[in-house]
Amino acid sequence: MDHGIFGHVRKYHIMNGIDFYTQEYDSSSGFCSVPGDNNVLEIHWCRRGRMECRMKDGCILYMGEGDMFLSMTDNHADVLSFPTGSYSGAAVSLDPAADAYLPPVYKESGISISDLTEKFFVNDDCFLLKACPLTERFFESVYLTSEKLRPIYIKLKTMELVLMLSQIDIKEASPMTFYHRGQTDVVKEIEKLMRSNISKKYTIDTLASEFCISATALKSTFRDVFGTPPAAYMKHLRMEKAAELLLTDMSGISEIANAVGYESSSKFAKAFKAEFGLSPAEYRRKRADNQKNTDQISHNKSGKPLGNMI
Repeated sequence: MDHGIFGHVRKYHIMNGIDFYTQEYDSSSGFCSVPGDNNVLEIHWCRRGRMECRMKDGCILYMGEGDMFLSMTDNHADVLSFPTGSYSGAAVSLDPAADAYLPPVYKESGISISDLTEKFFVNDDCFLLKACPLTERFFESVYLTSEKLRPIYIKLKTMELVLMLSQIDIKEASPMTFYHRGQTDVVKEIEKLMRSNISKKYTIDTLASEFCISATALKSTFRDVFGTPPAAYMKHLRMEKAAELLLTDMSGISEIANAVGYESSSKFAKAFKAEFGLSPAEYRRKRADNQKNTDQISHNKSGKPLGNMI
């Protein structure tokens, strides 16, 4: 397992030319798990978060939760970007040279990794399959298996993946929207502005005018990069900040509502409950009770108050 400031990646060796990786990042970027030394089939599945796939040819596309993305490593990026600041997923590398090591039944059935590369990349350099029950059932089951059994289970599932890919109709591929860096950099700057002052009310037209981008392009590009429209994203930022203030700032609910851009306490409470399932007062009280219980448990275990511990 590789650990670093970006998160951690665990590699499961399946056989010569085939490897499986689990990926957990709590960062805006991380190093690509799949080596690019040989031109191999690279598969990514996003469990949580979003991934920016910046290809070597300069094209950029985005995958969200449940999406599966395939490309060849001669056009992949060494560094991955995660617009929402975290990412969880899986990756698989399939080297066509591994055909020599596949079980005989695969060869008898006419299934090979070489055929998969020709099938998926005959018209393009990459392939995107949007979230669907098929891929979710396949990959999510890996995370539900115990650590003890996971290595052997992943070996079985990786061989099953080869079968699954051989059955996928390439017509099921979702239309892929490619961007160039200039387009995505603009909406990233817009996101930074929104995050820097969450109490301010922004309009699409005002932002579009300020950053010299059409309103239509702003909305569509922002949604692809961050997974939600600008308004929904801004609302989420405000609710996250409100939740933080409820625990760290003893100001009243109305003051906190104002701090995150709500003039009406009732509208703020409604929005907060829609996000967290609790009213602001209930959220503050429940978290305080949980902390009190945690402190009490620690006190009982140590036999003395936490304040007296060294």
